[in-house]
Amino acid sequence: MFYILRSDIGTARAQQELKRLRNYIKVAPADSMTVDRALDANWRDLEDALQYFSAVSAKCDALITRNPKDFKLDSIADSIPVLTPKKFIATHL
Repeated sequence: MFYILRSDIGTARAQQELKRLRNYIKVAPADSMTVDRALDANWRDLEDALQYFSAVSAKCDALITRNPKDFKLDSIADSIPVLTPKKFIATHL
């Protein structure tokens, strides 16, 4: 999120907006087990795997991303929905 905001509104403002957003969201931790699951998943993008398995571990209702096709969920028993921001807003707000 920082990367996207930074390119649109600059570093200082991006940090400020993320601090405001932080008042409304819970950050999912990435412990050793989460990192191991991400590494074992053999996904093309380790960052995606870390985000996904952190969300699973934190029992999140969904993971929101601009690239849902990057998440290979066919072999994951405890999968959660992966939604685009547009789909999340349409469904939940």
